[in-house]
Amino acid sequence: GIIYYALDSNNSPYDSFELFGGAAYSFPWFDVSFQAYREVANFPGWYLTWSISKSITLPVEIKFLADKPSLDLMAGWSAELSNSKSTFPTESGGFYRSMHAGVLQAGLNLPVLKHVTVTPKVIYWYGLGGQSTYTLRSLSWDGLHNHILGGVSVSTSF
Repeated sequence: GIIYYALDSNNSPYDSFELFGGAAYSFPWFDVSFQAYREVANFPGWYLTWSISKSITLPVEIKFLADKPSLDLMAGWSAELSNSKSTFPTESGGFYRSMHAGVLQAGLNLPVLKHVTVTPKVIYWYGLGGQSTYTLRSLSWDGLHNHILGGVSVSTSF
């Protein structure tokens, strides 16, 4: 795939362009995936992610739902291999090339209609230590390397 980030205005010097691809495999007990992203414009480098996930159909029937709810669990890790000293600050001033962050996520899929699902989620995102802790603290608005996030997504299929 291709991602274009229009970060400021048309033809901004901060705009970014990224190519990506990945692979996934479903085992009988869980799913695994790997993705690679290559920034080719202003912030050159690689971003790699790995994850393991499991979706569990819950053994309950809720009257107002179109089907049984399910619980999605995911653990993931990432690495950043930057070729830009200014994009990801390091204590030494060198290139940031490190295991980057981990993520733990849980989502409850609620099929409210036959083709519409509402999913509240909670996510814990954290630096993997070493160089990543310094870099993530430097880039974070609150100076922390770890955060608890939450939200709700609505999806449709047809």
